[in-house]
Amino acid sequence: FESEGASSSHHVEAVAWSRSLAAALTAPAQGPGGLATRLEEMAGRAVALADGMSFDFLYDWQRQLFVTGYRLADAEGPGRSDPSFYDLLASEARLASFLAIAKGDVPDGHWFHLGRLLTSVDGSPTLLSWNASLFEYLMPLLVMQSYPGTLLDQSCRMAVRRQMAYGRQQGVPWGISESAFNVVDHHGTYQYKGFGVPGLGLRRGLGDELVVAPYATALAAMVDPEGAAHNFRRLAREGLDGAYGFYEAVDYTHRKADGGESVGEPRPHGIRGVVVQAFLAHHQGMSLVALANAVLGDPMVQRLQSDPRVKATALLLQERAPRHAPITQPRPAEETRVAAPASAVTVRRFRSPHTRYPHAQFLSNGAYTTIVTNAGGGASMCRGLAVTRYREDRTRDVGSQCIYLRDVRNGSVWSAAYHPTDREPEEYLVTFRAERAVFRRIHEGIATQLDIAVSTEDDVEVRRLTVTNQSDGPRELEVTSYAEIALASVAADLVHPVFSRLFVEPEYLPESAALVCARRPRARSEAGVWAVHVLSVEGRMQGPVEWETDRGRFLGRGRGPDNPAALDGRALSGTTGAVLDPIVSLRQRIRLAPGGFVRLSFATGMAASRDGALEMAHKYNDPSAAARTFALAFTHAQSTLRHLGISSDEAQLFERLASRVLFTDASLRAGPDVMDRNVLGQPGLWAHGISGDLPILLLRVVEGDDFPLVMQVLQAQEYWRLKGLSADVVIMNVHPVSYIDELHVQLAALLDTGPWGAWKHRPGGVYLLRGDRMSEDERNLFASVARVVLSGDRGELSSQLDWPYPEKKGGEERPPAPRQAPDPDDGEIEIPALTFANGTGGFTDGGREYAVVLEGDQETPLPWVNVIANPGFGTVVSASGSAYTWAENSRENRLTPFANDPVT
Repeated sequence: FESEGASSSHHVEAVAWSRSLAAALTAPAQGPGGLATRLEEMAGRAVALADGMSFDFLYDWQRQLFVTGYRLADAEGPGRSDPSFYDLLASEARLASFLAIAKGDVPDGHWFHLGRLLTSVDGSPTLLSWNASLFEYLMPLLVMQSYPGTLLDQSCRMAVRRQMAYGRQQGVPWGISESAFNVVDHHGTYQYKGFGVPGLGLRRGLGDELVVAPYATALAAMVDPEGAAHNFRRLAREGLDGAYGFYEAVDYTHRKADGGESVGEPRPHGIRGVVVQAFLAHHQGMSLVALANAVLGDPMVQRLQSDPRVKATALLLQERAPRHAPITQPRPAEETRVAAPASAVTVRRFRSPHTRYPHAQFLSNGAYTTIVTNAGGGASMCRGLAVTRYREDRTRDVGSQCIYLRDVRNGSVWSAAYHPTDREPEEYLVTFRAERAVFRRIHEGIATQLDIAVSTEDDVEVRRLTVTNQSDGPRELEVTSYAEIALASVAADLVHPVFSRLFVEPEYLPESAALVCARRPRARSEAGVWAVHVLSVEGRMQGPVEWETDRGRFLGRGRGPDNPAALDGRALSGTTGAVLDPIVSLRQRIRLAPGGFVRLSFATGMAASRDGALEMAHKYNDPSAAARTFALAFTHAQSTLRHLGISSDEAQLFERLASRVLFTDASLRAGPDVMDRNVLGQPGLWAHGISGDLPILLLRVVEGDDFPLVMQVLQAQEYWRLKGLSADVVIMNVHPVSYIDELHVQLAALLDTGPWGAWKHRPGGVYLLRGDRMSEDERNLFASVARVVLSGDRGELSSQLDWPYPEKKGGEERPPAPRQAPDPDDGEIEIPALTFANGTGGFTDGGREYAVVLEGDQETPLPWVNVIANPGFGTVVSASGSAYTWAENSRENRLTPFANDPVT
């Protein structure tokens, strides 16, 4: 076969695999345990099975045909044969018919009772089949001789030609056969049935569905290898080549939920199909045999042909094609019908991390939620607890989990997303889909793709990193994960982060390449909780797994996630046990040949018991668990949309709105004039039953025509609830009051009848308020505290999300102050005489003061702080200059944020 893209990672991997296979095949094959001996034993078992099998059990002697099966005795009656028959020559069952005749189990007259209805393909008589699938025509050719000019040979070739023509007609690759398709049952298992092309089959409805299976192309390689090679290349270009060969199928049918679930991999823009992400062993096996026949001169056919019984029966296969025969045109209207396109899957794409505000994607299974931003920020939460540290910060967009890469040879360090290293990539593309977030970047000849999804089976998220060497030389890299573990409520972690994490104790599990963190209960009423962080690798590893659990050791004093000390070239310490500031970090070194790739999956999850944590670690140490996570995540996402009755477009619209709720944005907030007029604080919300602890979205209803916007906002909140985002939606009716007050009655009825009725006037729910019954101060309060303000008189939701940013008023920006030349004396600071000097400072002024003296990048080993306070006001200032200030109460009334970070 021609090999396109010889420098691609798939090509390099294929070459390495073929060399390993060749080495194994050329190893000593003789001897008791040799390959030849094992193959001979296997062949002996196969002969015994074939000779011991009697086909006449399924043979109807009156019809002289095989039944399709036999049903064993059960509660519904005695054992009985199926009422249907294999009655067509153009069927995969002709192989069984031929072998049964060769063995003498059934008479050779059976062959001539097989139906020979003919149609015409390009003027050539061609056998009709039932499903019009290539499996029916070509599967027997895997082992049966085909004689040129015969009816069977001509039918097989014309079937391939008709399939090619139908593919061109539909604008898709060709190759239709029985296969799995884009529907699963409630267990998540793909459904399977026969598909074909109209004009070749007798079954009704062949034009209703359009599913292309790559294994059909492999079968066709035995008939038209050049056409098959061309089609394989087209299938590969469309993304059907997977880790273990081509995926099972691509479904171009527009499907609606009808008892099954539509699933699959969303296609890139402009491609209508949905990939069925499965590998069926028998289809892979047929492909291997067909390709071997195509390139090696039919070795499997020759092996069967060497059997004397087969040789004696071969005359049956040499039936000539008739020159004149009645032609049947089954259902001609279906032949020219073009299949309806599959519904498109909407995605959001960002080519830069530098957006006006962070764009977030929520990934959730209903219990475990991961928030990811287009720059790589975010956090993970599960069942009311922050699994990793969570901080809302639209300016810095900090994250608590990331993956670093380091080039071992030149020391270059970057991250799989833009944050936290903030290294500008050569190329950067972020794609947000309903079920996953994808980060692609290229840095110094290394291409990475980070896929993030949440498992539907466990409270686990998987971050799968594919690293490809696009440079001309070999590369050696260190891949290091990093996550700041919280295992506490967001409020508890915010109030006193260091104290909260004192109760978290990590340990390393070498058998699973996993770190497990246990939170010790502080009271008998508290339940224990465990976090798991585990690594799995597909590809060549270099050296053992390293680990770190001490944040101070990883980051280094005075440094942060943007420049951690652990990436300076030192090994991770392997610290476990009681640490003051726990993290989880795993490192694996990899080596990549030019064009080579390695895939690493980091899974982070939460469990309610130690046994559950150990089981989770063992499960996700297997790369197949990560693959299953991504396959099922799409299923779950589509099920969620169907459950809510919303489209993919609407889901992405709701994700955009959620980003504005999470990260405030001036275009959807009240203007400065409104905020200036606000004189009330959080207690002003309490009179309306709203705590103010959750983000608030304010929707102003102006007219009765605003109901579509109200419905969209209510659906958005239902969507957010399933995605793990809690927010209060306040619907404020500002329509002028009337005697009947019909608008308010309709709004109340809407809230009572929908699924949101259960959340009416509850935290995280919806509140219906009358604007005319509020004071102006209260209305200003709601407008000021709302992170998003929508109004019925500003158009539909999509229009308001694109609302222009308010223009800055003239004079707001001041010109920069002129720079002054530095004073040469400014660089000299007089160091006072120190008592008990220790290298970082000492006592002065007779012991009444302590001076910290640092040179260059030197830091104190731990934060050195000074508390300055009176009974009603205070501040804490550290030697590095950080501080926080409070009034009255240092816990409840902070005026500036309390970082409480002894490391950075």
